[in-house]
Amino acid sequence: MTHKDFIDKLSERLQWPESKITEMLGATVRLLNERLSEGVLVSMENLGDFRTEKNPEYISVNTETKERYLMPPSFDLHFEAASGLKYQLESGLKE
Repeated sequence: MTHKDFIDKLSERLQWPESKITEMLGATVRLLNERLSEGVLVSMENLGDFRTEKNPEYISVNTETKERYLMPPSFDLHFEAASGLKYQLESGLKE
């Protein structure tokens, strides 16, 4: 499903104009970005939990030249689906 397909489906299901759906999704993504960059757990009822995990900086060594580089910390995004969503997805796949 493409982004456009997703917008169309939501617009049809909620009976909202596509512009309002696009605005709502943009605001949701901005809020998620902001909260997750602060390291806050974001929990969405019936959807699941989003969290970030910070990996520490480390030194990488080029095996050929033996040069050392300090690699900056990185962040991993983790999502755990709510049990209701897992059930819906699993039952939908069985049909």
